[in-house]
Amino acid sequence: MAKRYTAQDSGTIFMLTLENAISWKDSKDKGDRILAAMRMRAQEGKHMGPVRIGFLHVCRPDGTRVLEWDPVRAPLIRRLFELCATGVYSLMQLVAEAEKMGLKSKKEKKLGVSSLHGILRDPLYKGYVHFMDIIEKGDYEPIVGEELWNRVQDVLTGRNTNIAKVQDHSLRELFMFGSLIRCPKCWRVMSPYRVKGKYYYYGCKNRETKCKTHVKQDTVRKSLKGILKDVDLTSVNLEKLRELLLAQHKERSTNASARRKELNTEYERLEKQIGEAFGMLGEAEKMGITKEAKEHVQKLCTRRDEMKVQLDALHEQGTAWIEKTIGCFEMFKLLQEAIFYGSTHQRESTLTALCSKYSVESENLVCEWRTPFKQKALHPVCSEWWAGRDSNPRRRSHLIYSQARLTTSVPTHTFPV
Repeated sequence: MAKRYTAQDSGTIFMLTLENAISWKDSKDKGDRILAAMRMRAQEGKHMGPVRIGFLHVCRPDGTRVLEWDPVRAPLIRRLFELCATGVYSLMQLVAEAEKMGLKSKKEKKLGVSSLHGILRDPLYKGYVHFMDIIEKGDYEPIVGEELWNRVQDVLTGRNTNIAKVQDHSLRELFMFGSLIRCPKCWRVMSPYRVKGKYYYYGCKNRETKCKTHVKQDTVRKSLKGILKDVDLTSVNLEKLRELLLAQHKERSTNASARRKELNTEYERLEKQIGEAFGMLGEAEKMGITKEAKEHVQKLCTRRDEMKVQLDALHEQGTAWIEKTIGCFEMFKLLQEAIFYGSTHQRESTLTALCSKYSVESENLVCEWRTPFKQKALHPVCSEWWAGRDSNPRRRSHLIYSQARLTTSVPTHTFPV
């Protein structure tokens, strides 16, 4: 039964109030000491609280608790990170993959999108303990490497555009660039919107920077037509370009032959020395210089591998890349038709295949062309922009990859004009 106090019990009320204040102060001090101890443990790299999926708490003989891999779930968690790092899978697709692999929560329930996103964002899996504002290297073995974890963060951040999307599919057809144009100030995607039902704009809606960058679609469309003319080649120019590329290829092949012969001679000499060195390992062991002999063999093998890399770089790849380059410019008119008359998917695929970035400067469109259109836009004259362009074999491989992307990303049928 509750007891009621009156003004006559002022002494009792004072004592109760004092006891309550002392109790509160004691609880507050205890909480501060616990928080300080937890922060100290976090700074030492020790995990606290419930463990995430993929880890287990294990007690050592001295009584300390440490994190160790869950032998069942840890490999599945790593596989999810590897799939996400490819940039091909959405979060919903990763949830489906987790279900196929049999990965479930600690309560044996299906992982949701938010739970999976939390796993991919948690630095605990790369070996770091996160507590309040403290992130320290943990004293346990991580499930994924730091490089893989960082790649996953880049993929997740790249998808978070925070832009307004047009829900009506019929309206999406009206916005030519979709979500490709970025703000020149904050570099976030500019949102498409319509004014009075007939004017189409792209604007930056970044609430933090308040760029207030807006551009009319018709203005950007006209600017794009002028830009496309800079990389258009006539049939006469294409024939001249083919002759120039063939001449440069022949010249490089002649110069590379002497270098290839020299490298082959050096490579064969190293192979012979390595064989002789291996044959003398037995005598080296008798003389007590096995370690020095093995180091000598290792140096010879390293030098031989370097020669192999240089020989592979000089390997003749034929003239197929020249025809691929010509093919890119030959299909350029078709690409323009896809941009101005194709569907939403065809238009965005073509724009992405031609340029890697789109932005605006005042009311003019600014884009960064992909190879080989990039070189043509920078130097309109063929003999200037292609001179010495393909002397590097790694660049040549990148060129062929870019051209393959064009041929696979863009539809090959024509569109009505």
